[in-house]
Amino acid sequence: MSDNHYAPARVADNAGRAQVIFARFSRDPYITPGVSNAWSSWADGGTVSGSWWVLGAYAKILGAATANTATHIQTQLATGAAGSEVPFATIGDAFSFLTPASTGTYVGYGRTFLVPPILIPNGTLVRQRSSVNTADTSGRIIWNLFGVPVPFYQRKHPLHRPDMYMRGRTGMAASAAMADWMILPTPTSQTVVTTANGAFGAWATVITAASQTAPLLIVGLKCIEQTIGSLLSNPVLAEIGIGEAASAIGIEEVKFCNSSGFGLPAGYMPLRRPIFIPAGSGLSLRAGSLAAQGVLFQVMTVPLR
Repeated sequence: MSDNHYAPARVADNAGRAQVIFARFSRDPYITPGVSNAWSSWADGGTVSGSWWVLGAYAKILGAATANTATHIQTQLATGAAGSEVPFATIGDAFSFLTPASTGTYVGYGRTFLVPPILIPNGTLVRQRSSVNTADTSGRIIWNLFGVPVPFYQRKHPLHRPDMYMRGRTGMAASAAMADWMILPTPTSQTVVTTANGAFGAWATVITAASQTAPLLIVGLKCIEQTIGSLLSNPVLAEIGIGEAASAIGIEEVKFCNSSGFGLPAGYMPLRRPIFIPAGSGLSLRAGSLAAQGVLFQVMTVPLR
């Protein structure tokens, strides 16, 4: 898949990091799907500010059912005026309910969808429609696009090899601080990040430079509210930073999408591609939402030696 490759963190010029394109700190678009394998009518999604190479979408998949059912749900995204939409991506998933309770059974989880890079100019209105395969399901796909500004998109280097950062990997580093290397800070602890209202809050250190004794590939990010219900119906926009909190530089944005009436912002979001972090760099996080609240984060990583 295009742009799905190992890439070094860009410290000096990092404008090429993935960024969420619209509704950055506010609720994300969705549409009520059609039923019985039929598309809904087209509706507005969001308007792009600035010219972007769209690389994919972060999404929250939701479903509810009152009877045993297997569900396929999808949302199609398009550019163009009403009546002349031109689709550029279709995202979706499938899930099932085994034995729903009488009051209904619910699912809610995150997904990262990649698309071939597509240019979307400044001011473009992105339209949406959705479908589901059975009328016995209430489903939603809450989504947001991510990409890079047009001047900063980078093609693969002609000498690029997918394994170029993997050669010689022998497992975890020798340091005791890195013994729980697959999850940072550790599998039994989380980094508390305080969101700001409509903006990023302060950086929080995930791992210090001194403790990071091996280079890392960052592959994903997990989050859940520190106080359950404190961010009900609100999304979380997170940013991964290289360096400790006092000197962190953002290298990737990840959106845990959500909208009004659709539960908590939570889950695991794979990155669009693993990001290489040199040994001794340190790692930090910051986040924003529609309220100032604590969020518990864990970073999924792979160490290199």
